[in-house]
Amino acid sequence: MISEEPLRMGITLDVGCGGKDLLTPNLIPNAGFELAPPLLHCSYNTSTSTLITPNGYKTYYPTPTSLYGWGAQSGEITLSEGRTFYKESSHYLTFRPKDTDSVPCRIISTLFPLEVKDGERYSLSCYVSSDLAEARVSLVRDTLSPKKVSTETSIRGDVYWSRQDVELQITTATDSAYLMIESRPIRRTDEGMGYTQPRGYVSLDELWLTRKEPQSDPEVPLPNALMKLLRGLDPDFVRFPGGRTANGYYPGSYPTPHYGHQDTLSIWTLGGTEYTGDFGISKLIKVSELLSARPMVIANAGITDPSATPRYEDVAEIGERTKYLSRLAMNPKLLVQIGYGLTSEEYKRRFKIFAASIGQDNLVSAGPLVDSTTHYSDYAFDLALTAIKDPHLINLIPEANRKLQTKRQQMMIGEATFADPESLAVFLPPLAQRAAFLIDSERHTPLLEGVGIAPLLSTDPSDHPLILVRGAHYHPTLLYDFVSQFQRTRGDAVHEIDDHDDICLSLTSDKERKHYYLRGVNLTRHPLTYRVRVTGKRQSVKRVTMVRFTPEPPTTTADLSRYYSYVRTEEEISLPLKKAFDLTIEPYQVVLLDFSE
Repeated sequence: MISEEPLRMGITLDVGCGGKDLLTPNLIPNAGFELAPPLLHCSYNTSTSTLITPNGYKTYYPTPTSLYGWGAQSGEITLSEGRTFYKESSHYLTFRPKDTDSVPCRIISTLFPLEVKDGERYSLSCYVSSDLAEARVSLVRDTLSPKKVSTETSIRGDVYWSRQDVELQITTATDSAYLMIESRPIRRTDEGMGYTQPRGYVSLDELWLTRKEPQSDPEVPLPNALMKLLRGLDPDFVRFPGGRTANGYYPGSYPTPHYGHQDTLSIWTLGGTEYTGDFGISKLIKVSELLSARPMVIANAGITDPSATPRYEDVAEIGERTKYLSRLAMNPKLLVQIGYGLTSEEYKRRFKIFAASIGQDNLVSAGPLVDSTTHYSDYAFDLALTAIKDPHLINLIPEANRKLQTKRQQMMIGEATFADPESLAVFLPPLAQRAAFLIDSERHTPLLEGVGIAPLLSTDPSDHPLILVRGAHYHPTLLYDFVSQFQRTRGDAVHEIDDHDDICLSLTSDKERKHYYLRGVNLTRHPLTYRVRVTGKRQSVKRVTMVRFTPEPPTTTADLSRYYSYVRTEEEISLPLKKAFDLTIEPYQVVLLDFSE
């Protein structure tokens, strides 16, 4: 027996990358027109929308005037700035419609099309200031030639920064709806009075578009549909935020630069607070409670060395950051993870500070202790880990050193990410990669604090997320189906099993040994046939439930990308008296077997 405890599996809640905050119920990105707040130590080149960090690093960073996420504009629309009663300094959108306009004064939210269904209701709230003009809102199918897919609703005019709430009802289902705002003048004078009516305006700010869910619980921080899917994963721990956000990259409410990366200054936990959009620590704890999981804060501390690019922050912030994390760690259930790659002198010094101020029962490290002479911590600070991209996942987890086993800290791989399958020396489809990772991790359970696959959420199918986000709708992918099935058939004890080069295997059982779970993934492009035999005088296994995840294309296809698509099948067989049967595993196929009485 390898371990008497199961492999712990968890999830990472992160705001996401690419401009859309996936943890906020608001469906409109850049809805407050405050995309680029001033940042400490940074300067800007407004003509090129470039941010410049203190060490000279430059990255694409649109300012509010660029109206990031908004387009299809017609008429006179400007971004205004000034003090309002609800914000000390505010950018807001101003429409100035004309009677002579052939096309209404109009703007459309052009990012992230929404999936909407007939009959659904959406609520839109915003701050409005207007005179002699009104605004009308609707959802449309196309950004170029807008065709309405919802009712059109007027936002009341002649108010001064009043909060307004309206409702939109979907009339036509579509998977690509966008919010459209139009403004028209309101006539108040009679033509016979002899003077021209002054030009009106409508100013809007802090738009908030949400789907009205039936029987929604205001105490639940995330939408009911998403919470239901998270419960289906049955996580042991919930991490927040993702490593990119914690390690010095902007949260998802910021745009992806034109070259596809988000290499910008960290603002995670600066000044004793966390900046991650609408989702924060209190909501993490609430979600974890609802999922019966352990909450875990990812607190990668940034870099204070000015030569490090692009992450840089004032060293004076370290003391405040430490106090902030120490306060969080007063919650006995809350874990604090210091991030991956603790190899530099900067991280060694930083880790010493955290280990001295945060109780070690709350600390989670990224890897095993490899320097047994360190005097200030029992946790890792120098981890050499093979990248998780080898198709056979050889040496993914360091071999156990029996003499140092009691001194080795278990490794946390909370966000396992994977290489593009076609960039590997030996091709392996996305689902097979992730299956091999979990199976191989299960074989090394004693060395692991826990594992998880990233990303959990994404709007882009090419990211291979567990859950695909389409507006207010959440779609479980086949990867979600596999991970949830893997979790449901996870045994309490991990047993040894022979290793092979062409197949990755793990074997577990429940405590009473009434169920044995055999998992395998074919790492090759040819079928593998094995003789499976159940031995032992005390064994009373009579049936096998078999779940297969099989690539759709024929084995002769030359287009490797077709192996990305899998289908799931399930069957149950009765074992013969000799308790043996032949098992053929197709190319890149994943099998999960449950042997039971």
